[in-house]
Amino acid sequence: MMKSNKFIIVALLVLAVTMIFFIKGYLNRKNSEEGILHSIPSSAEILFLSDRDTGHQGREIYSMSVDGKDITRITYLNGYFGVFGIDRSKKHIVATIINQITKRKSLWILDLKTGEIRQLTDPKNDAEGNSFSPDGEWVVFHMVVAGENQADIYIK
Repeated sequence: MMKSNKFIIVALLVLAVTMIFFIKGYLNRKNSEEGILHSIPSSAEILFLSDRDTGHQGREIYSMSVDGKDITRITYLNGYFGVFGIDRSKKHIVATIINQITKRKSLWILDLKTGEIRQLTDPKNDAEGNSFSPDGEWVVFHMVVAGENQADIYIK
């Protein structure tokens, strides 16, 4: 009976902590004037990943000027970003997002103009990349297809 009570208390504590992180992440999104994606300010010269104000282990994409000022959070996805790249127009970001359960990586396009977020690769595969073709029409990445052991280079 004593073990059962301890289990219930631990389970309730885990649930409470999980809810706090969920609510905090939700409020961060709700309270942000930017919404889920923010356009890149004209002063931005550097993009970087950080967990500086996320309140969790995930990393978001930020921009800043070359002198380290004008830091702006670009994404509000509570994501686990890996590598990412931006096209020449500064309208699209290609990002690798890591699934924290499966540890698989998927490729996503973030449209900074419309706020649309679109997954490019099947989540069963393991894809990573950060490059656009010079004209911005294609994303170049490498991927290990589910059930295979070797990565190949793809464009999409």
